[in-house]
Amino acid sequence: MENLKRIAQGLNVQPLLDKIATKPSLWDEITIRQDYEGSAHHDTKCIILRGSKTFSQHDVQEDLGSYDYPYIEELMPQVQQLLKPTLLEMGIEELGRVMVVELAAGGSIDEHIDEGAYAQHFERFHVVLSSQQGNIFTCGGEQVHMQPGDLWWFNHHKPHSVVNHSNAGRVHIIIDAVRVPQSSKATFEPLHGIHEISYEAGLKDVGELLEQHWHEVAKNKGIMILKPDTPRYLAMEKANMLLILAAYEHGQMVGYSLNIVGNHLHYADLMYAHNDLLFLHKDYRNTPIGLKLIRQTEKAAKERGARLMLWHAKEGTSLDKIMPRLKYSVQDIMYSKEL
Repeated sequence: MENLKRIAQGLNVQPLLDKIATKPSLWDEITIRQDYEGSAHHDTKCIILRGSKTFSQHDVQEDLGSYDYPYIEELMPQVQQLLKPTLLEMGIEELGRVMVVELAAGGSIDEHIDEGAYAQHFERFHVVLSSQQGNIFTCGGEQVHMQPGDLWWFNHHKPHSVVNHSNAGRVHIIIDAVRVPQSSKATFEPLHGIHEISYEAGLKDVGELLEQHWHEVAKNKGIMILKPDTPRYLAMEKANMLLILAAYEHGQMVGYSLNIVGNHLHYADLMYAHNDLLFLHKDYRNTPIGLKLIRQTEKAAKERGARLMLWHAKEGTSLDKIMPRLKYSVQDIMYSKEL
């Protein structure tokens, strides 16, 4: 993805969440961000730790200054514990405004872009404190469900919006910062590990893997001509039915898991995930990456609400052999014949 990049995960957010829970009155100290006429943030509430000098449009958009608000003292130990090592690792040169924001259950943030000299000067980062399945962050046409403990960069110059279809509030820390000059956006490209990505990002990064996959598994190559139906995949992605994870090593995609998530046609109350594509470059098949890709697919599908996971495996392959060890059982046997 170009406009949404996860740059850290597994941050310990619980101490700050616990502290905020003991200070509920902080949410009501400043409400102008959600209350002004035409606000895109009408369904939110916030605790501003560092903010603009005043709430005039000029100071909010044009003044580059950021000022500590009194409430920072209430939460500083926990905020510092959470953010200091991460900001140092990111190479932060200048810290801008910082706020904790809660998006109400069932609420939304309207599509908007951030404008003015301030937005041009600072980049924007989100640390996810709490977020249940049903929260969808859209930026520049890309969508993601940000997980608790994640740190994300996003391009706030592109149209962005959020919907919270869950029954609980979604709480993020929003951080504006300037990184040291040598710390460019390119450093946020996924270098190692498994990441949830968009379909377009997958097309950009997949390289020769898809053709290798086709050569390896397509039995009827005379009629099974490799030609992904991109419009249909994009339509499914827009409907939040597509789940794609990719494995990266040294900046290169080495494997992927593409899944369709939705309600079963025969059992309308059953949300399930069906793996459409699973592939790992042959050089990495004797590593733990393949198993991690399967496990993380299960986890992401469960977070989407799936209660059943389906895989299809060619007979005698590694996947065919490993599935029983992962406590999967046979659902169907598929036969094929050219007509």
